[in-house]
This record gives sequence, structure tokens and C-alpha cells, in this order.
Amino acid sequence: MRRIGMVCVTLGASGVSAVAQPAPAPLLTTTESRDWIVTARVDAQSYSARRVLRDPTEPGFRVSTAFEITGAVFVYPVLESSATHEVDSAGVAGALSLDGVVLDDTVTLLPGYQAGERLGRWEAPAARGNLLRFELVIPMTTRGVRFDEARATAVPWPAGPWPALAASALTPQLFVESDDPFVRGLVDRWTGANPGGMRPVRLAKALAARVLERVRLQTDLGYDWGRHGEIEGLLLKGAAAALRSGEGSPFDLAAALCAAYRAAGLPARVVIGYDLAASLGSQLQIRDLEPACDHNARTGPGDRGLPILRPWVEFFLLTDEAAGTGEWIPVDIVRQRQVSIRPRPLDRPWEFFGTNPCLVNVAPLSFHFHPPTTVVNSGPPALWGWRPAPAAPVLEQRLDFGAREPSVQQGR
Repeated sequence: MRRIGMVCVTLGASGVSAVAQPAPAPLLTTTESRDWIVTARVDAQSYSARRVLRDPTEPGFRVSTAFEITGAVFVYPVLESSATHEVDSAGVAGALSLDGVVLDDTVTLLPGYQAGERLGRWEAPAARGNLLRFELVIPMTTRGVRFDEARATAVPWPAGPWPALAASALTPQLFVESDDPFVRGLVDRWTGANPGGMRPVRLAKALAARVLERVRLQTDLGYDWGRHGEIEGLLLKGAAAALRSGEGSPFDLAAALCAAYRAAGLPARVVIGYDLAASLGSQLQIRDLEPACDHNARTGPGDRGLPILRPWVEFFLLTDEAAGTGEWIPVDIVRQRQVSIRPRPLDRPWEFFGTNPCLVNVAPLSFHFHPPTTVVNSGPPALWGWRPAPAAPVLEQRLDFGAREPSVQQGR
């Protein structure tokens, strides 16, 4: 994030002079950084394996159920940055194809969506086929971070309104129902109906402790599976349902914390990332893991060919109100829940609250489970969406991800 220094005016013997004041030192510092070429693929295919019998004595045969569109717009998240990564936007490449024929390979990036989301857009002309495929290449730099919690604890609430980007991270979104009466009632109960009575960092930790205690994980992965064992999308019932029932997927847990932050007036966003260590640890030769990260990489099933997506939350601290600048602070509540069901005392540092060396091996992909615009997909939430005409065909969707280091020519 670009930081703007403040200017103070002083009176001296020779008149008025301007003295530049340095911007505040960052609360998050980099412990390690790595460069990656991350790939994402979406397949949406018609039901083409139905068995049709002429009569009970004859063998069945397969029929094609090709779909037809008169045009479509396809979108997929292409973030610019987060607390722990930056994208080389000039190197982003993507193509939309139908049955192997490229429909559009021009990348149009659309910034300005809620909480800093940026979408890539591709268009399809009139076409007929069976397999819609989207492939995306994103060069990025990821980093592990260390959090200066002692200094951050002193950061107050803003005296005026939040900056526009942060303010957009206070409103509800699909699966993050911060305006739900039950969610608001819980937050009021947890904070004595006075969330502003604690400074932002203390409030963020207190609410994380409450959500950790309330929501248990039903599964470690949180996927909806397709008919043949492929990843069809994310297993989600949403923040409100998870807080009501006291259980949910990893994505529900992150959504619940984000909703609690927003309901308390603290800007926050969910981050969905591709865990490179758990997915491709041996292939990428990721061996120098911090002890806190090692458990997830060793026990992850990714080296058997399954991509591992993991969510966390970032909340916003306004560190320089005059300049309107601040920092997003990561809270990896899923890792916290996997380490212990009981939070540590609030006055002691927590693993994965701010400080997180593991995120150097996680590639952020999106701030939304489903694009924050008027699109649909072909199943459970899966990051992508499209707006086909005249109507959305019934398709089966599959997700896949991969990565390599820039110097390696062959990836997964």
C-alpha cells in the first residue's frame, strides 16, 4: 500500500517552512516472500453421459446434450493485492473456450467491487457445445508476516468516517450476513452492546475468541463434491446459519468471523486462498516450513492430487486518519480452530492473529465466495460466475488449481 507522509508547517526565523513527517511504520512486516505462477481452471460441462434404452434388451448408448447460447459474460476474481500478496497485473493471462475453440483471451480487469475485489471479464459470442473451459494464469508474490500487536493495540477508532474501501467492507454480502438479526444480537451480547468500548484490535481478538468457542468444524476441507469425486464448489451455509447451529465448514467459520466484525462496525473481508504447501508441497519442494505450518502441510491430502483451498479473514486498521490510509490484518481463524478449540488469553499474542508465517505458501484468490455482481454459476459457490443469454443451461462444474515457481517451466 502506498503511504503518504504528512506535512507540518513550522515558523522559523526565515518564515514558514514545511517539514515532512514520515508515515507510520507498518504494523505488518514481511518475514519471507516467494514468487509464484498460480493457475485456476473452471470446467462447466453439459450432461452428456446419459444412458438411453430403445428397449430393455438392447445395450444403452450415450447421447450428446450440447447447450447453446446467444452470448455470455464470464467473470473470475483477479485480486490486485491483500495483506499478504501482490499480483503482477501485467502478467495475468486468461482464456475462455468452448470444446477447445477459444472464444475470448483478452483480459479485462474491473476494479472497484466490495472490499477491494477485482474481477476479470471475458465475453462469449453465440456458440453451441458441450464443454465450457476457463483457464487463468496469475503471477504473484506472497509473503509471511509478523504483526506488531503492541503498537496496533493503541490504534483508536477513526474520529470520522471510514475511507471508502474500508466502508465497503462493512456491508453484508452473500454468505456473510452481517445484518442478520441473530448475528447482530450475538455481537451485542458479546460486547455488551458497546463494541466501540474496546479499541479495534482488542475487539477483533475478543470476537475471534467468541466465534472460536461457538462454531466447531464439521469437516477439514469444506468442498461440495461432483459425481466423480471432483471439486464442484465450496461447502457453505453462511455465517448466520453457522452461528445459529454452532457448526460449519472452514468457509462458514471464516464467514462467521467476518460477519461478526462487520456487525460490530469493524471493516473486514474473507480471503479465499490456494494452499500451495498442502496441495503441492513435495512437487514445489516446500520443505522449510515453520513448525506451526507443518501440521497442515503434512496431513493435507493435496499431494494425492487434490487442491486445498483455505479461508481466513482480514480486518482493517486506520493507522493514519489524516492521510486516509491503513492496513489489513490477517486472522486465520481456521488454523486457530485446528490448533485448539480454546482461545488463549486476550492479553497474550496468538498464533495466526496478525502474525502468520504460513501465508507465504498460500495464494489469495478472492474476497468473495461468489462474484459480487449479477451472475450465476452451475452449482455451489465456486468463485466464478457468468451471465449467459437467453438463459443459463444446466451444466456440471469442476474446479482445479495449480502453481509453479517462475523459473520452473513445467507445473502441475
